[in-house]
Amino acid sequence: MIYKMHSNQSGFTLIEIIATVVVVAVFSAMMLTIFSDSLIKSSDPLRRVLKSSDLSKVMANITADYSRYSKWKISTTYAAGNKVLPAGMNGRFYVCTTGGTSGTAEPQWRDFGDTQDGSVT
Repeated sequence: MIYKMHSNQSGFTLIEIIATVVVVAVFSAMMLTIFSDSLIKSSDPLRRVLKSSDLSKVMANITADYSRYSKWKISTTYAAGNKVLPAGMNGRFYVCTTGGTSGTAEPQWRDFGDTQDGSVT
């Protein structure tokens, strides 16, 4: 009887494992350099959307503030303290310092000093 020794060992050698780890490390380093900005700055679009929604809220508040003031009209009675918007919006509102009736043509609105409109200042 002849006994033959069979080696049924299976698996990887140490060299194969080290080579695989090195290849995976090089590949990972390449992928990290390619996708690093995408991973790091992935929250930027969300941040921009939040900022634009905040800006929309501010604009809505400004619009609401201006829409509660009446626009200038011909021969309209205004009381002292009324706030008036020019018919041609210039981004400002004006406060009546004396009551009265507006004139027949829109005045030249000034940025400082008094503007006389009919009997209203």
